[in-house]
Amino acid sequence: MDFEKLEEVPVGKYLEMIRLKTSVLLAACMKIGAIAGGASGETADLLYEAGINVGLAFQLQDDLLDTFGDVESFGKEIGGDIRSNKKTYLYIKSLELASPEDRKILKEYYSRESEGNFTVGEKIEAVTSIFRKYRIDEVTGELIRSYADKALMTLDRIAADPAGKAELRNLFLLLLDRKS
Repeated sequence: MDFEKLEEVPVGKYLEMIRLKTSVLLAACMKIGAIAGGASGETADLLYEAGINVGLAFQLQDDLLDTFGDVESFGKEIGGDIRSNKKTYLYIKSLELASPEDRKILKEYYSRESEGNFTVGEKIEAVTSIFRKYRIDEVTGELIRSYADKALMTLDRIAADPAGKAELRNLFLLLLDRKS
């Protein structure tokens, strides 16, 4: 689904899209690795479930860093998603929480028809300001932590070598604590 063409995208649809775009790939790799390594079907399924949750947290972290990350740490220009009118979780959640006036402003900045009425810098600043007003960085951070916690709890349910589980836990934490 091409969300950029839709005026509004429900949060659930966005989360399903990133699940299919990012999470399923990571989850499938983990499950295939488990199967190739001779793990039980239950272990393979649990690793798949953990991979789904890590993938969701990872993609949401990417959305968050694109707007609120540090340019030097992130390694690319901040605000690329806003510049491109990408309907990320931050934008979608802002529409959900914003006042009617702020919703109108957000939609105007994301409207192709209004491009040219402001600079890219003005657009990024205005949209980011609305995100901050509604604490979208905190709201997104809470959702990231929720998915991360689910992934780690799922990992804890796996009956496997503690050293191997510790390695996976470290990998998950590395993926989830990234700054770039």
